[in-house]
Amino acid sequence: MNIRNLTALLCMVLLANGCATLDEGECRTVDWYDLGIRDGSAGWAASRVEEHAKACADFGIRPDRARYEDGRRVGLVDYCRLENAFDVGLAGKTYHGVCPPKIDRQFRRYHAAAYGVYEANKKIDDIDQRISQLEQRLDKIRRKDDPKHEDERRDIRSDLRKLDRDRNDARDDLRRAERDLDRARDDFAAGR
Repeated sequence: MNIRNLTALLCMVLLANGCATLDEGECRTVDWYDLGIRDGSAGWAASRVEEHAKACADFGIRPDRARYEDGRRVGLVDYCRLENAFDVGLAGKTYHGVCPPKIDRQFRRYHAAAYGVYEANKKIDDIDQRISQLEQRLDKIRRKDDPKHEDERRDIRSDLRKLDRDRNDARDDLRRAERDLDRARDDFAAGR
C-alpha cells in the first residue's frame, strides 16, 4: 500500500469515527424543534434523527422525536421550494427524496439539471489540477536537464495532450449541461 492510499484510508477511518452529529453539550441543550427545522431546511432524510439519537445515547440523552419531526416538517417546506432544487444541485449537494410526492419529480428534474453543471465544472477543475501537477513535474525535470529523463518528459507531454483533449470534451459537456439547466429554468419560470 503506497503512502497516498494509506493516508486516504486513515482519513476515512477518522471521519467514520468522528461523525457524531451532536456533542455532549449540544445533546443537553438542543431545542429539538429548532434542530428539526435546520435539518429539514437542509434537506436531510428522516433518518437523520437516528444519527442524532445515536450521538446523544452516549450521554444518556434521548431526542424528543415528536418535536424534531414537527420542526423538520416546517424546514422541509422551505427546502422543497422548486427553485431551491437549482441551488441544491449547483452546490453539489445530494437530494435525498424528502419532498412531497406531488413535487418530487419536478424537484428531482431541476436538481439533476443543476447537479449536471456542478459535475461538469468539477470534472474541469479536476483535469486542470492534474494538468497543473504534470506541468510542475515537467518543469522540475526540465530544470535538471538530464537526458536520462527524456522518456519521462515524453510521457508527461503525452499525458498533457490527452488531458487537454479531455478538458475540451469536459467543456463541451459543461456547455450541454448549462443548456439543460437553462431549459429547466425556463420550464420552472413557465410553471412546467
